[in-house]
Amino acid sequence: MVVVALSVMIFTATTSVLVGLKDAPAAFAASEGYVITSVDAPTIFSSRVDMDMASALEGMDNITGVSPEVFAFSSWDGHSFVVRGVDFDRLASVGPEMVADMAVEPAGGSLGYAVLGCRLADKMDLEPPSTIPLAGSYSAAVEVVLVAGTFSSGSPLDDEMLVT
Repeated sequence: MVVVALSVMIFTATTSVLVGLKDAPAAFAASEGYVITSVDAPTIFSSRVDMDMASALEGMDNITGVSPEVFAFSSWDGHSFVVRGVDFDRLASVGPEMVADMAVEPAGGSLGYAVLGCRLADKMDLEPPSTIPLAGSYSAAVEVVLVAGTFSSGSPLDDEMLVT
């Protein structure tokens, strides 16, 4: 009886993990499209794909949009979140549709800018425009960014910070 109970427990735990792994790329692709990673990458978080790949994909038939992106993990005031580096025009070509509420229009100054997903902005209780420091998760870099506004997409992106 104990062997049967342990077998059921191990099967249930394994099934839960495998189902979660199937959904992980969809969360990072904002539930849309496909995530392309390098073959030898242990995870999608540590993958590196040449930027030439984006241009090559755009030239193929049946490709409706390409958005090269980079992910990093950060925290501010006790809240951990994903920082997604994007080209905003290319991100718009792949969806999901985003409704932005900009407190200020980002200008071409020395400060980078960011927009917060609506759920992340609520969790952080951050009112744009604000400046916050972002520390690198893969290097010792620190960047001060202007949080220019918020956006709502109805997708997992609403829990992230988007930066240029």
